[in-house]
This record gives sequence, structure tokens and C-alpha cells, in this order.
Amino acid sequence: MTKQHLGLIYILISQICWGLAPKTISLLSPAIPATMVVFIRFMLTSILLFPLIFLRKSTRKAFFALTKKQLILLICLGFLGSGFTDALFVTGVRYTGSILGMVLARLEIPLTVLMAVFLLKEKINKTVIIALCLSFSGVIMMSIRNGFSSTYSDQFILGILAALTAALLWAFATIYVKLILNMKIPPIIIVAIRLLVGSISNLVITLATVKDATFRFISISNTDWVKLAFLGIFASALSYYFFYKGLAAVEAQKAAILLSGAMVIALFVGVATGEILTLFQWIGVLSIFSAILIVSRK
Repeated sequence: MTKQHLGLIYILISQICWGLAPKTISLLSPAIPATMVVFIRFMLTSILLFPLIFLRKSTRKAFFALTKKQLILLICLGFLGSGFTDALFVTGVRYTGSILGMVLARLEIPLTVLMAVFLLKEKINKTVIIALCLSFSGVIMMSIRNGFSSTYSDQFILGILAALTAALLWAFATIYVKLILNMKIPPIIIVAIRLLVGSISNLVITLATVKDATFRFISISNTDWVKLAFLGIFASALSYYFFYKGLAAVEAQKAAILLSGAMVIALFVGVATGEILTLFQWIGVLSIFSAILIVSRK
């Protein structure tokens, strides 16, 4: 197995973990503010990752060897990719549903590919163009649902805008991470610092915008804590770690296209829990699968 194939496997594992996140988020009590959800989720991730960094000699050495420039870049990544951006995604999922919220957020796929051309000077070959077209078409097809009315509620519009903004910021963050990985920083360190900064950012936003933040925190039920623990451990720590390991071995364009995998997982989870797919959405699923197979076989 080549390094690139192993990288693709890592990315697909991350997509399985990420694909379960939207439904989990939608099942959380709406009384928990979006910023508080992200704060708790990423703080749990940090509590898990930092001990692993210091227990392993190689990563502990790499952590203390970080230069001031590298640390600043990682902190900026935390603000950009895991600060307000994840709170926007939570808002998108809550207001549009787990399936549509994930679909809109995965517009980062074509956005990342396009950004890679201009910012990383990556070339677009025939295989990537075909996979990109299939991926983009799949996103559009899965956005078509029966029963959409000509008028939408303010919350629905806010949810769409929140998810689209998250997609744009995540796309730029993927390119940004690719540049950081060229500095040979271990993926686990990148994930830990990124999510810790994201957690602290959302804590500050929560305290500044939610008047009864303390009461809402202590009122979180045991069931919601289990869901938050899943989001922190599996849908954050493991997913980001495997994604970064894969991103270090493959081109940003391919990694972005494989992000479609999380959307497909989210769709099937939604169907299994009672959400209904239209014919167009099933066509979109097949389109996404085709894009994944094309990229994986190259």
C-alpha cells in the first residue's frame, strides 16, 4: 500500500466520524447555545489530546520545539477553522436540518479545489476535473427536496447563510492547514492547538452573548453530555487527527473531494432515523460515491 493510498484511507475514516456529527448535533437540546456546544465539544477533545502529546516522547519534543511563528500560525488556524466557524455550522444544522446543513457546509469541497489552484498553485488534471464535477453536481442534487415552499422562515434563511459561511471558512482553513503541514508539525499537535483555541474562542463568545450561560451549562442533561462526549472524542479528536494525517499524504484537491464522504454518511444516518430523501438526493449520493471512487483509484 502506497503512502497516498494510506492517506486516502485516513481521510475516509475521518469522514465516517464527521458524518455522524450532524445528526448528533440536531439531537442536542436547543437550550444549549451553539457556541457552548462547540466550547464543550472542543474542550473535551483538548483534554483527550494534550495528555497523548506529552506521554509520547516524539510529540512532546515536537511540541516544545514549536517556533513562535508556528505557534502564531496554529492559533490563527484555531480562530479561523474552529472558532466561530463551527458555531455557524451548528446553527446551520439546527435551522435547516442535519442533511441539508451538512450538504451546504460541504460546498467547501469545490471551494477548496478552486482555492488550491490559486493559492497552492496545484494543477487540475482530467481526473480531478471529473471528480470535482461529480462532487459539485452531487451537492446540488442533494439540495433539491420535495416540499420546499416558495417562502422560507427567517431561521431557515439564517441556517443556509450560516452553513454557507462555514463552508467558505473551512475551505480556506484546509488550504491553510496544508501550508502548516509542510512545516512537518505532527498532526496531533495541530489538532490539539486548533481545537483548544476554538474552544476558548467559543467560551468567550458564549460568556459575552448569553446572559444565563452558567445556568444553561449546569442544566445540561446526562443524555446531552453523552452526545457532547461523542462529538468531542470521535467527531473531533479522531476525525481531525486522521484527516490531517491523510492531508499530509495527498493533494488538497483530492482531500477536499473526499470530504464528500461525510455528507454521504450523514444522509444515510438521516434516512435511518426517519428523514426522507428524494430521487434527486439519491442521484446526488451516487454522484458523490463516483467521485470518491475516481479519486481513490488514481
